[in-house]
Amino acid sequence: MPKSACFPPMEIADFIAHTCGAQARVMRQGKAKERKDFKVIFKSINEKLTSFMHITNIKYSDA
Repeated sequence: MPKSACFPPMEIADFIAHTCGAQARVMRQGKAKERKDFKVIFKSINEKLTSFMHITNIKYSDA
């Protein structure tokens, strides 16, 4: 599916994947800082719920 399709579930998956990659780069560079977007996705809820996060469904409305 091309990015130009702007399919909402793909946009969410893309955001999560890029957030993980960006945080990995920060950690690899030895910076102690956590990115704000990474905190929102993975640290804003109980760690037990995100340690094995697996997204199986995304609901959206095109209204």
